[in-house]
Amino acid sequence: MKMKNRLAAFAMAAVMGTVPFVQTAASADGVNGGDDFVNRCCSREFYDYLINLNDGEKLQEIYRQLQAAAEELWNDDETDFVTDDIGECIYKSFDVTGIDTGDLGMLAQAFERDNCIFCFADTIVSSRDGGQSWNMTYTIRDQFLDHEERVKVKKEIEKFVTETAKGAESEKTLYDKTRRLHDDLIKAVDYAYDENGEPDMENNTGSIIGAAMDRRVVCEGYADAYKVLLAYSGLHGYKYDSMSFSEGSGHAWNLIELDDGNYYYVDCTWDDQGDEAGYDYFAVGQQTMDLDHQRDDMDLAEWLKMLPTAASFDYDPLNPAEREIAVGDVNCDGFVNVTDIMITAAHVKSIRAIPDDKLRYADMNGDDDINVTDLTLICARVKGLHREIVAVG
Repeated sequence: MKMKNRLAAFAMAAVMGTVPFVQTAASADGVNGGDDFVNRCCSREFYDYLINLNDGEKLQEIYRQLQAAAEELWNDDETDFVTDDIGECIYKSFDVTGIDTGDLGMLAQAFERDNCIFCFADTIVSSRDGGQSWNMTYTIRDQFLDHEERVKVKKEIEKFVTETAKGAESEKTLYDKTRRLHDDLIKAVDYAYDENGEPDMENNTGSIIGAAMDRRVVCEGYADAYKVLLAYSGLHGYKYDSMSFSEGSGHAWNLIELDDGNYYYVDCTWDDQGDEAGYDYFAVGQQTMDLDHQRDDMDLAEWLKMLPTAASFDYDPLNPAEREIAVGDVNCDGFVNVTDIMITAAHVKSIRAIPDDKLRYADMNGDDDINVTDLTLICARVKGLHREIVAVG
């Protein structure tokens, strides 16, 4: 599913403000609640973050309604749909009047990134009366109005995901599992070029459909497919959209959690070397990624603040470095930043406990008690220093 937006701007900077994102344990009835194939392919990382925005509970409720609509459409193997007088087929529409349009943009992107498996419809935020009222619609793509086409695609997606993910089941570590998924995805698909040798942006190459049906994808298709494989395998990962220096345009890759509790980048597109998988962009840290990938300087950078911070160093499963970790670097990723604020705030609010082996890094004043004082001190450090902790070893 490639999201279309009809907002003139999302005003992301205003959306984010200065409030740290605290991942909550809010009730998520209806969000990934089953054990069937489609729910196994979805995740809820960004759903959790929505509670931190204005009207967070409303945004989560709309998210749940969107997911219910997507699941209903996915499971409808009989209905043929038709377009309306302006050429659209709205499956479900939700009145979102009064909710900040920037937050609605975040919601639409959160839903798309958590649920890359839902590829039959687009999530659209629109107003038809000059902004007096707003709707979020789940609008069926023309290709999937016919039920037979949906059934055919579903079967191929399920076959692709289950077969491609099978090899990772026998692996033991997170590193080995995510690497096996990386390798088997790259072996299963090819980069999609058109007749002129340019990226083929047609024929569903930017989604899981391209991987499953034609085994041809562009960068977004690699990222979507890898995200689905991670979720299906029970692994933590994010789809990441930004820029690359060499391409000078939009690019997509992934962010994964590994055995040390830190997050690392994976770019399956750039690691696809034909029949074999390369590893120049597997489990790499921020320092490596910054050499030829960059965050967009526009509002997309504000969206990326919702993602966990990647480790500054590359992951080395054979020779893990002994790193000097500073107090305040609660997740031990080499930085003291908003992610550490988020983790500490969740601990202080009894939402999610900091692991015992990392408690000492949150104890800013050394009193053996993690409380609001430590949270305040970490906030002050982030605001005043923004200093990278150099990895040594």
